[in-house]
Amino acid sequence: MARSMVGLVGMFKINLHLFTAEGPDAVRKIGALGPGIFLDLKYHDIPNTVAGAISAAAELPKVRLLDLHTTGSEAMMRAGADVLAKLGADRPKLLGITILTSLKQSDLRRVGIGARGEKMRIGWGGSFAARGTPDSSRLRPRFPDCRTGDSADFRRTEAS
Repeated sequence: MARSMVGLVGMFKINLHLFTAEGPDAVRKIGALGPGIFLDLKYHDIPNTVAGAISAAAELPKVRLLDLHTTGSEAMMRAGADVLAKLGADRPKLLGITILTSLKQSDLRRVGIGARGEKMRIGWGGSFAARGTPDSSRLRPRFPDCRTGDSADFRRTEAS
């Protein structure tokens, strides 16, 4: 199926399901087709583990985008960003996932989070930018307050 899409897409997304089932070979096989890869694994762990995982992912062919959860610590986000910064201008970009769109307010309350999802997207996304994490945070454009965090190194994309 991916072969039939090569001329139609600018990038292929490899999610946690495919990566768990097929491993790095999935990235190599799909990357060989030409378009870049969005390796959507949403890293969230201790800083050293995230840095190691991002370093390994950045070595895979054609990986252009990686992501992590902004609910991790500042040290975790910094560790991931620092690994990529050492790779120069052609490095994969790092996206920050604030809140999964599938979460309801009741889900957030159940884990002890009282703020509304919109406010959390703004707060966590803004802190992702304020921490100097290069590249991107995934904030929904319908929250205009998010725009205050924009800079040349901080871009918003639609959460999915």
